[in-house]
Amino acid sequence: MTSWINTRPIKRIFKEKIEKKEKIKNCYEPYLFNSESGRSISNNIRKFGIYLTDVKKIVNVYKPYYKNIPASGLGDFIRGSYFLYQYCKLLGIEFEVNMKYHMINTVLDNTFNDIESCILENIEHSNIVNCNTNMDLCINTIDNINSYLLRCNIDDHGVLYVCMKVYPMFIITEEERLFFKNIFKYKVFKSIKEPYSIIHIRSGDRYLINNEIVSHKYIKDVVEIIKENMKDKKENIMLIGDSNDVKNKIIKMIPSLLLSNNEISHMGEGVNVTLETVKNNMEDFYIMSKALSILSISMYEHGSGFSKWCAETYSIPYKCFYFPS
Repeated sequence: MTSWINTRPIKRIFKEKIEKKEKIKNCYEPYLFNSESGRSISNNIRKFGIYLTDVKKIVNVYKPYYKNIPASGLGDFIRGSYFLYQYCKLLGIEFEVNMKYHMINTVLDNTFNDIESCILENIEHSNIVNCNTNMDLCINTIDNINSYLLRCNIDDHGVLYVCMKVYPMFIITEEERLFFKNIFKYKVFKSIKEPYSIIHIRSGDRYLINNEIVSHKYIKDVVEIIKENMKDKKENIMLIGDSNDVKNKIIKMIPSLLLSNNEISHMGEGVNVTLETVKNNMEDFYIMSKALSILSISMYEHGSGFSKWCAETYSIPYKCFYFPS
């Protein structure tokens, strides 16, 4: 029996000028289906299957640029791949991930199939993101997804090539986790000393891409959150994040933290990356995959896809705070 996914609470922190204290409230990640709408949406997908009778397989392709827009981040791509895996299972067709044409491929011990250049160059990146549990809006979202798939390129073997970042429909299963664990096998990273937990800081593209200077107030507030939430931890705590400036300032205030001082870059949004920064990003992903737990502090209300989908894939206890910088 299928388990329908519902909204999953994460903590949300609102900055307020009340004696330097923050109010902590619940907020929710945007998932498409809940128990009320799940069955109707599944039926909608199955009915649409008659228009995909020539499709034998759907491939989610990760590359830096698409026909219409640049790639989004790795977390977005992983969650879209989970969606398509579940979508394909409903229709009884094969699903595949292809990262051959992204620099990520240089660190993965995996073999991806070749894609004809005329198809590769014309893959359209879907901007559809499901973030409402209202049934009518859910059905409208699926209709938009179905329309997008009808526009995508199919080769002579019935393989449809796409790029999607939609949130998955159902609770992730062990079978689905194993599928993605088999994709993320590495050929360059050494084993690291365990056990440890992770603090992941997603301070935002203003620092990662625009190199703005972080405020002392932001660092101080983040340090308070870390101390409050990690005070009972007995294992080592490792700090990773998207800004070395932010990480280094936190380390000065909490010197007991271990530091992953990798120089990283956004792997989407048209940002020019190097082989070194891609390797560093994936090394951080690998480090997170071995953690006992992950605490993420993000300036984005939806959290951080990079740490969220790593935690989901490797069944790691995960807590995320929304804290705008």
